[in-house]
Amino acid sequence: MSERSRHRHPCVAPKRPIVSRFFACPALSVGLTLAPEVGRAHDSSAPSASSSVTAQTPAPTATDPAQGLTEAEAVARAVGDPVLGQLRAGLEAEAEADGLRRTTRPNPTLQYTREQLVGRTSTGEDYLTLAQTVDLSGRRARYRRAASARRQAATERAHRVNVDVATRTRHRYYELLAAQLRHVTLSQWQERVAAGLDAVRRREAAGDAATYDRLRLQRERTRVVALVEQANATRHAAWAALAVLMGPGAASPEGAGTPPLRGELLPPVNDRFTVAARDPLDTPEFRAVEAEAMALAWERSAAARGWIPRPNLGAGYKGVGQSNGIRAHGFMATVGLPLPIFDRQRAAKARASAQASSLSARSQLALRHRLAEVAALQQQVTRLARAAANLERENAEQTRMLVAAESSYRGGEIGVIELLDAYRSGAEAELLALELALAARVAEIELRRRTQPGKRGRP
Repeated sequence: MSERSRHRHPCVAPKRPIVSRFFACPALSVGLTLAPEVGRAHDSSAPSASSSVTAQTPAPTATDPAQGLTEAEAVARAVGDPVLGQLRAGLEAEAEADGLRRTTRPNPTLQYTREQLVGRTSTGEDYLTLAQTVDLSGRRARYRRAASARRQAATERAHRVNVDVATRTRHRYYELLAAQLRHVTLSQWQERVAAGLDAVRRREAAGDAATYDRLRLQRERTRVVALVEQANATRHAAWAALAVLMGPGAASPEGAGTPPLRGELLPPVNDRFTVAARDPLDTPEFRAVEAEAMALAWERSAAARGWIPRPNLGAGYKGVGQSNGIRAHGFMATVGLPLPIFDRQRAAKARASAQASSLSARSQLALRHRLAEVAALQQQVTRLARAAANLERENAEQTRMLVAAESSYRGGEIGVIELLDAYRSGAEAELLALELALAARVAEIELRRRTQPGKRGRP
């Protein structure tokens, strides 16, 4: 069995390590350094909780890894929130209503007219007509196509809501994972300082250790306890932020702690530390811009036909009654033709053209920024991943340094300050590895958001 496989958390399935498990080796504890009898009570090959950036966080109550929350499960719960579904449906319904308003036929006009002449021979005429404006220019059909394009744009914006919520959920998920791993690391540091303090107290009672060594370890323990409490508060705050996104029922009962997570803090990269990014144009925001441009093109085409009049056709009944009691009945037809002399929809055409030009300019600027952001984020992910891997190799040398510090302390070559510095440097290296892994993951999440295809792929 390899050194790495012995130091995995006993409650989780093995996963490929990225950063060395410095704190997973009880043989390096201060208690072992200062008290040989304590060291004999521990087996250096026994597994312990790992603070690796790729290991799952230990469950507070459960030991079954299947009960841990994965990133995909958290995202699915956040995106599947009924309130979020209502928001997406509202965006699409609003676009549907706008399209219906632009393509609905005008209502017919029912008109009744009574004309009465009073004199030596009086007459009365009754008119009842039904008139309808008819579109012979094809503008309504073009507005219908424009409305369809705007509905597609609204659908893409609804997909963008999914991507945004998924992005925020991933941020909160890995912030919680990093907070849990940091809490584990600091808790193990606290245990080792406490064990060392107990050993020094026994040696002080026997006259083998100075009182200053005990006081210095007490101060170090107080400092580490404060760091543990700070990490615990951060951990609970991170879980609260994630629970809000996951919807009702996600919060743990009071005092239950944070849930176990099954995920890797460091993003997946290959041996060359490259990240495969999708086409930035195949994203909801750019697909929405494309649909908006299509809608404006159809609206401009419709406005360009403003010179074609829309006739008003009518038909109805006409009745004429005379004073002698004779009444005649007949049929009437009307045709109204507006002359496009002043209003030829030039304003609508100019507005659509200006909007299309502005949209094209904004799209080009957005694409330019997007390509630059994607390139920068790819560099950020790969460089941070490389730094984390390099730190792992450096941390592998921590064992030799700590063994040397332990031997020097027992031989009186160094004092407790130098010994604590050796252990603190190991802890800080592990915490730095977590920070690098979290920074790489944050960059990977932002890269994924900027190359996310939306509904055509996983949110």
